[in-house]
Amino acid sequence: MVRKSEETVETKYILIDGLGEGQLGSQVQMDREIMAQNGALVVLVYVDHKTRKLKKDPDVVSHGFIYMHESEEITREICKLAADAFRRIQEKNRGANRQDIKRYIRQTIDKFTHTKLERRPLIIPLIIEQ
Repeated sequence: MVRKSEETVETKYILIDGLGEGQLGSQVQMDREIMAQNGALVVLVYVDHKTRKLKKDPDVVSHGFIYMHESEEITREICKLAADAFRRIQEKNRGANRQDIKRYIRQTIDKFTHTKLERRPLIIPLIIEQ
């Protein structure tokens, strides 16, 4: 005869991440979910380190986000949005730091991708000073 114990035991998930095991941070888990469902966009923003102005148009690298036949037009729009967002944040807040600028670019692109494509990819703006 099997008896049910009144004692409770707390259990937690153990996640295995390739090389080791342990707990992953919640941000890592959230980023992985977003990438799995909506893909990722890396936005490269080239800035002149002396003038703090755009040196050239931004570049966009996309993985798992859009189909190739949509890619060119959407990529052009995202590049333009990133450049406009960079200029706008510089005008509004001359003292904006890198994190503020990246956050503003990310929010601008996120709004566009959600409205236009009903998708929310992981957006990673990178500011490259030249």
